[in-house]
Amino acid sequence: MLQVTADEFIRFLALLSPDWDEAGRVYESLRHMLLRYFERQTLPTPAGADQLADQTLDRAARAVERRADAGMEIFNIHAFVYGVARNILREARRKPSSYLVEDLPPEDMDIPSPQMEVDRRLEALREALSELPESDRELLLNYYESTKPMREDLAKSRGESIAVLRVRIQRLRLRLARNMRKLEKKDKA
Repeated sequence: MLQVTADEFIRFLALLSPDWDEAGRVYESLRHMLLRYFERQTLPTPAGADQLADQTLDRAARAVERRADAGMEIFNIHAFVYGVARNILREARRKPSSYLVEDLPPEDMDIPSPQMEVDRRLEALREALSELPESDRELLLNYYESTKPMREDLAKSRGESIAVLRVRIQRLRLRLARNMRKLEKKDKA
């Protein structure tokens, strides 16, 4: 984190207003504007708007000092600070998240893991399969456990062409998907 020296901060405040009280009010106004700006964004860190607003003001104060040393003048401090804020937001989004799960508030901890979602869907598939008639379930399982030549043999053993078998399998898949949706709706209710 940037540390702003007293001289840099004083020069920054002087740029905001020659009157110290007014400079303090403008500083607070800028910080409030930055908080609103960062709160409207999708932030990559849980610390969020406060941290990025402070970082923006520190970096702007440093940049003002460097520009003053180089003889460059800043004509619109609000636009300048806003530009710094945009750059900080870009940097924050570019960096990978550096916080740990332990840093998250407790209400964010009940997010299901991807494996839990897979397990839930697998259980729904098993249940939906069990609702199919045994002959359809066996046909579906045999079809997907076999290779292409074996599928042709499966079709011949049933007295069907491979095209008819594919249509039958597609219809079974659609029925299975309907059963799964029905079960998922029932689980949510």
